[in-house]
Amino acid sequence: MLDMTTVAAHPQETVLQATAFQEVVKLPLDVGRKFLTLRFHQVTELVQKLLISPLGPLFARLYSYKKLQKTFAHICAKALSDEELQGFWTLISQQQGLRVFHKLIRYMSERRQFRERWVGALQNTSVPLALINGSADPISGAHMVARYRELVGGENIVQLPGIGHYPQLEDSQTVLAAVQSFLAGVMSSG
Repeated sequence: MLDMTTVAAHPQETVLQATAFQEVVKLPLDVGRKFLTLRFHQVTELVQKLLISPLGPLFARLYSYKKLQKTFAHICAKALSDEELQGFWTLISQQQGLRVFHKLIRYMSERRQFRERWVGALQNTSVPLALINGSADPISGAHMVARYRELVGGENIVQLPGIGHYPQLEDSQTVLAAVQSFLAGVMSSG
């Protein structure tokens, strides 16, 4: 039997869905830890607004590496390397990925649709949670932490000043140290 799980995820929806599922179904396994990295967005990016609009399919096909670079320059407080950006671009553009790119933004409407369930799961879960947040992220930075504290509370919140949307890339060592500190605290508390 699985007796412990650690989830480190960029999008909050991954952790929220797992938490909500575990709370509703009462799985016969002890999910010991969840580690939440980031999220609770506000739509600030023109790219997101266009993708979610009826023009989404057309816009997605016109999206380019240069536009990706510009977007990342805005949302990351510390510049990512060209190699990292090329990696993102490869993931987006392979196997005609731009044809479905606009569909990925549907998580924004899902967030509204499942808000009560997901927030309730965070508020009512019996497993330890941690949040690591790039405070300089214009999409889900310091303002998101304030909202998280209001709705969920919790002492395991790490804010990274001068870090943007992708803390795990912008300052991987600090994120790793925060993850390790959280896990050590969970392990020592039983």
